[in-house]
Amino acid sequence: MDLSHLIRSQVVLSAAFFPPPPAPSPQAENRRRLTGASPSLVDLAAKVVAVNFELYQDCWVPKPLHVHLQKFMEPKAQRQMLDAVKKYHPNGNVKSNKEFDDEGQLHGKMEEWYANGHKCREECYEHGVLNGEARWWHEAGGLWTQQHFLNGHRHGKCVWYYPSGKPHRIVNYKNGLKDGHCETYYPNGLKCEEGQYQDDQEVGQWRKWSRMGHFLGCSEPSTIDHPLPGPSTN
Repeated sequence: MDLSHLIRSQVVLSAAFFPPPPAPSPQAENRRRLTGASPSLVDLAAKVVAVNFELYQDCWVPKPLHVHLQKFMEPKAQRQMLDAVKKYHPNGNVKSNKEFDDEGQLHGKMEEWYANGHKCREECYEHGVLNGEARWWHEAGGLWTQQHFLNGHRHGKCVWYYPSGKPHRIVNYKNGLKDGHCETYYPNGLKCEEGQYQDDQEVGQWRKWSRMGHFLGCSEPSTIDHPLPGPSTN
């Protein structure tokens, strides 16, 4: 027996003991009327967009049974409804494509695009937590940053780029904290400085160069401020 026939048999059985009341009453608050019929609501081969169990006209079913039927259908419905969701920009271009687990959390690849069609970002999730490689792009199309995550935190080598495609900064992370070698570059591609991080703090001597490539010496700690760049939207 398929699920639709099972639900209909349960409703018919309950309707025999709970006929329609002649007029609304306070007791009606404990009942839910099921009106109309929609095959998509009970067809498990279709995308389930609502689970109301609207099967019969003029048929009242007690709320406890209705809740039971909802729980019976809900897990399968959620899997079908939240397996993947795609959104679009007003111009018709794809805006995002996201995958979800049974709990409605991001799971698998998540992709977003700018309205001009260029990729905006691409990330991987495991049950709502960012894990693995993540990449973001400038609106003009060039790669902005490539990072690695572990349990929602930056972990490993992370690189930021100028809109030209040349590297801006290379930083190593450990559990969300800067840890290890770091290099920063000028827009012309020449190295600006390099040094070491430990537990998010600069340690040791940092070597520095001018925009023309001349070595400027070492400092302890770094005295040059190079905030991480944001994506270019020009």
